[in-house]
Amino acid sequence: MAISYFGDKEKQPEKSELPDILGTTFSLWEKTDEQLLTLCPELTGYWKFPTKKAGWTWIDAQKKSVLLYRQPCENHFRATIVLGEASVNAVLDSSELSDTLKTKIEETTAYAEGRSILIEIHTEKDLDELLYLLPYKLK
Repeated sequence: MAISYFGDKEKQPEKSELPDILGTTFSLWEKTDEQLLTLCPELTGYWKFPTKKAGWTWIDAQKKSVLLYRQPCENHFRATIVLGEASVNAVLDSSELSDTLKTKIEETTAYAEGRSILIEIHTEKDLDELLYLLPYKLK
């Protein structure tokens, strides 16, 4: 079974399906869109089916650089942001960083392309963690 609610490779999702799937967290999806557009007005978004395990994933990109991966799930969504080591160090040095997010970042594996930080968005607090990281992606 795919992580994303949309696991059928033959049927690309429509954004109009998201309110029914995400339920009350659809407003958090929209807030993510708004924040991304504020930070990056030339943002583009598109669906991609990277693997059968992942399922359909919404990609937010600036030119050819991916800013954020989002997978719709039932009543929540998963957001993954990849930060380079310089950005990770800047985030970890921040005095505003919550202990929860700090631990989450420290526990991720560092790869050549950076650290993939996954945040499941169920609440405003979860979204705040994601939105806190977005400006570091653009540095």
